[in-house]
Formats: sequence, C-alpha cells, structure tokens
Amino acid sequence: EIWPYDFEYRVDITLREECLEWEVIVKNLGDEEFDYTHGLHTYFDVSSLSNVEIEGQFQGASTLDRIKECDGTGDSNTLKITEPVDMMYRGVTAPIVIKDTGKGTKVTIEREGYTDTCVWSPYGNEAQGFDKFICVEPICGSPVKAPVGKFKETKYMMRVSCEKL
Repeated sequence: EIWPYDFEYRVDITLREECLEWEVIVKNLGDEEFDYTHGLHTYFDVSSLSNVEIEGQFQGASTLDRIKECDGTGDSNTLKITEPVDMMYRGVTAPIVIKDTGKGTKVTIEREGYTDTCVWSPYGNEAQGFDKFICVEPICGSPVKAPVGKFKETKYMMRVSCEKL
C-alpha cells in the first residue's frame, strides 16, 4: 500500500561448499519507470572489533559520512573500527575482505550490480552488542531506474566466502 508501483522483488539464496550467494532480481511489472535504492544489510559475526581489519579500494573513494552528515574522501584501503561509523563509499565495487585475527578468518565479499559499499558499526553501544559484529554491505546509494518491460529485470549478486588465515 505504501509503494505505488507494481513490481516483483525476488531473492534466491544458494549455499555452496565454498560460499553463500544471494541473487536479487527486481522487475518492474507496471507501465511506468520508477526509481529505487537497494542494499543488503549484511552483518558479520566477529571475535572483537579490535581484531578486525576491513580491506578494499576505499582510498580516494568519494564518501558520505552519515553520522557527521558530510562528504569526504576515503584516506586508506584498510579500515579499523575505533568509533561509531556509518560510511558510504561511492563507487567501491571491488571485493572487500574482513580479516579477523581472533577467529583466524578471512571473509571475502564479492558482488555485481551494486554501485557502492556501506560500512556501519554502533561502536561503543553495549546494548547493541557492538563489539561482536560489523556491517559491510553492498548498496546502490543513488536511485536506480527500474525499466518497464515484460522481460526487463535488474539483477544483483553477492557472494560471501570464508577461509582460514
């Protein structure tokens, strides 16, 4: 009722021996184009944020700090979480790696179709269990147009794999 467009949103999840995959398909079933934003809120269990480094192509990327409500530029390809963060990295689409020395694991996030990456942590918030998870999510932070047409669809994919360090 709150979304005035006729559409289909399908999520297929596949558990493979070496990874977990999400495929998201958006179909515009109506007769007019519409805009939408899209993201997968993926929360990763960690031993402690003090043991975690997030690696990706963040340096030089245009950023939107949603806590400070300001734009900026990524200054490093390695992120350590030491304060609350809600940061969108525009144009960061290459694989992201979460290294956790406490668990001795390396989680790799690959995706297709998503234009940006968001990193979120309520660091310091004990009620939210801040020290035991990190959110690293593929998103389309700017509106995407859903094309009209019976056989037109927009596809997104995310693959998460984990290996021992």
